[in-house]
Amino acid sequence: MESWQQKEMTMKAMKSLVLAAVLLFATSHADAYYLNLNNEGLTGGPWGEVTLTDTTYTGLDAVFFKVDPFAAAFDGVSGNFGLQTFLFNESTGRANLLGDIQVVQTNPSGWDMTYSASSELGGTGPYGKFEFQYKGTGGTRADPLEFYLTTSAFDIQASQFAVTSPNTNFMFEAHIAGFIVDEDEDLTSAQFATGNPVPEPGTIMLLGAGFLGLAVYSKRRRNV
Repeated sequence: MESWQQKEMTMKAMKSLVLAAVLLFATSHADAYYLNLNNEGLTGGPWGEVTLTDTTYTGLDAVFFKVDPFAAAFDGVSGNFGLQTFLFNESTGRANLLGDIQVVQTNPSGWDMTYSASSELGGTGPYGKFEFQYKGTGGTRADPLEFYLTTSAFDIQASQFAVTSPNTNFMFEAHIAGFIVDEDEDLTSAQFATGNPVPEPGTIMLLGAGFLGLAVYSKRRRNV
């Protein structure tokens, strides 16, 4: 039989686990969005994934973006398979957003960013206000696009960038090129857009482990 000191130590350990899970969820929460729509009538998918994470970068509040095309979703790919453009929106309400944030691209190199605050015109196009455009050639396009939006001017959150275009129902759009589909040998590129968000599994598992541990201990305590 456990002593009251052992019970108290076990309870404290369970509370610490739950607290750690909650803190991680609050400081590094991620949402994933599948690129499961396209403009060429392709069936199957999803053809890629966009992940937004609330985090920090060099000590500042930040949102981390990862845009990952899925080579395995196609019948085949060429040596220059990957993203050509990625577009997204924002709802921060900042009058001078580019003056308030810093864009830090971490992978790969060779991309340019443009931004238009015009909501009436849909920003850089019908899909988003921000546009990352690949300017180079070659296999580096196959790497996931990864970048941070970071700031000290306001409380930046991933939810401020998971918003639909004013002219479409899409949050994100990516142009993927260099793929092969058996039903159309001439089709090598298409525009892909996102549907509904998918909960980030790692965060859910960690939170679940903490709450499950606390529940198991509470049951044990009642049975002692």
